[in-house]
Amino acid sequence: MAKVDVTLINAQDGEVWPAEVVVDKPVGWWVEDIVAQLDLPKEIEGQPVRYRFVIERTGQAVTEEETLQAAGLREGDVVRLERDPTPSPRAVAPVSKAGLPGWVWALGGMVLLVAALAVGMLARRQAAERKAATAIAQTRATEQAVATTTAQTQATEQAAATTTAQVRATEQAVATATAHAWATEQAATAATAQARATEQAAATATAQTQATEQAGVTATAQTQATEQAAATATAQAQAAEQAAATATAQARAAEQTAATETAQAQATKQAAAASTATASVQHPSEAPSHWPIVFSDSFSTSENGWPMGDYDYDQVTLKILITNGQYRVEAIAHKKFTLWATHPMDFIPDFHLTADARQVSGPRMRAFGLVFRLTDGDNYGFFGISDDQQFLVRIKHQGEWTHPVDWTETTAIRPGEMNRLKVVAEGSRYLLFINDQKVGEVVDDLLSSGKAGFGLELDVGETAVFEFDNFELRAP
Repeated sequence: MAKVDVTLINAQDGEVWPAEVVVDKPVGWWVEDIVAQLDLPKEIEGQPVRYRFVIERTGQAVTEEETLQAAGLREGDVVRLERDPTPSPRAVAPVSKAGLPGWVWALGGMVLLVAALAVGMLARRQAAERKAATAIAQTRATEQAVATTTAQTQATEQAAATTTAQVRATEQAVATATAHAWATEQAATAATAQARATEQAAATATAQTQATEQAGVTATAQTQATEQAAATATAQAQAAEQAAATATAQARAAEQTAATETAQAQATKQAAAASTATASVQHPSEAPSHWPIVFSDSFSTSENGWPMGDYDYDQVTLKILITNGQYRVEAIAHKKFTLWATHPMDFIPDFHLTADARQVSGPRMRAFGLVFRLTDGDNYGFFGISDDQQFLVRIKHQGEWTHPVDWTETTAIRPGEMNRLKVVAEGSRYLLFINDQKVGEVVDDLLSSGKAGFGLELDVGETAVFEFDNFELRAP
């Protein structure tokens, strides 16, 4: 016995419920069970009531003598249960015609006519009930579809809210990681500064100890010496200074004589100069005071064409002004950057450049100083010092940095005060001075000529103020 699941509609009251129906047996064989379950009438006015099924998908009616399988019923179809307007074979009992008067037959005809009319009205009513039941089923199906769509919409909104929360959580995690990275970098910078300060303190302590020992020796010598000995020492010091001047003159004469040496000796010196920045080479004049002044500025006026004003870039926010006879740069770094400011001058190959520079506020390990042979932002040199008593030389050529002199300690720097910086350049050779003390020399042929000015460096999140003064540029 084959069965399928369908949606059953009671045509009398429009009730809808799921049901399992037999498809391979005549409807009359099993429909009485459903009629009994639904408490439907089995007879009306003594006449048995027949029922049939109507398949909504095809509109085909299946009577008690037919099977739903033959009518093409499918799993999940909507089936309407309604009264069968066809008279039951049991509804009319055989009646003998003999011996009945004519009025009986007339009355019987009228009864049959009325019955036919009643059956027609009943059929129309059942058709209307079927339509109403179909409309109700469709309405309920629509409501179910709307409910499903609403649930899907709510699920989509919930998924979108979850995704938004995840994105925000990811953004927060990225921001936290960035803050941790910045904090780590700042801590590393602070640790480096502390290490340098510790080394400097140790060097200072050693120097103080040596000075104390020397002072003790000197004090002993002074106690034992006489005034005549002091006069003799003074004379000897003067003689020593004269001897030093004579030795310097002799050294310069020797250098001039060396220029006339053989080609082999010159080649040897050239190779040595190419291999190291501090090799013994023919030095440019350390103080070419005879070179004429090309440009100088004591910053008593703001009319010499230096960059000034307020600037707001992605990397840095700047305020540049001339105040109290000094060129002042106030900087807030958004990213790590190198700043340069030059006077609108012609390109100069060989030069003698001097200027005063100091750091007013900001991290002690940041470089500030002189820019030279600048042609554009990708080609220039930088001689910088820091308030933790270190200096460096960097060359930027076609956008790439080289470091002829990396951070090097020197006591020639006076932290917090104006420091006199000087660069002397002839060809590929550079001499470097801080407060009239020579601190190094460099041989580098990447740059040949350009402008001169000031430069400084800051790292992300740092704020600093620098001042420059007494700019002077000489050229042969």
